[in-house]
Amino acid sequence: MIPTTLRRLLIRLAAPALLVATSLALPAGQAFAAVMADGYLNHNGPCLMLKQHDGDQYALVGDTRGLRGGDHVRLEGRVVSDPGCGAPGLEVTQVRSLWRDDEHRVMLYNRDRDRDFERWAERSGRPILTVGVSPRGRGPIAEQADVTVPDPQRLISLLRQLIA
Repeated sequence: MIPTTLRRLLIRLAAPALLVATSLALPAGQAFAAVMADGYLNHNGPCLMLKQHDGDQYALVGDTRGLRGGDHVRLEGRVVSDPGCGAPGLEVTQVRSLWRDDEHRVMLYNRDRDRDFERWAERSGRPILTVGVSPRGRGPIAEQADVTVPDPQRLISLLRQLIA
């Protein structure tokens, strides 16, 4: 049997080392911290970004359907590595709130009241998926769209796939 004093010393030394080893063992892109983030959405090239009120930014990954540039939101998610957008990633797990104003007074969507964000977005007429047509896949239309196709023929092909 290990004496209590020695056991406590081992725990104090081993616990931080195990925590560091566990965090280093996470693969790139693996979630490592849960957060609640509040701020405005904007597009930076193909990336949908959240700029918090304190100036910190996240590149949103995961299910962002129904979210648009200019939205003032509170999101729940997990911090992940930079998805190639120049900021830490935030894997969105829930949209908690969507406001119309800067002061958090006029709430358009509230998770506790409205439940599922996608259903709310559909009921409110908010597009769930936007498609842009851009020959080079760049430009203001492509940056605002969820999906970009190079020409109208590919748009028709995509629509057929979606409704099939």
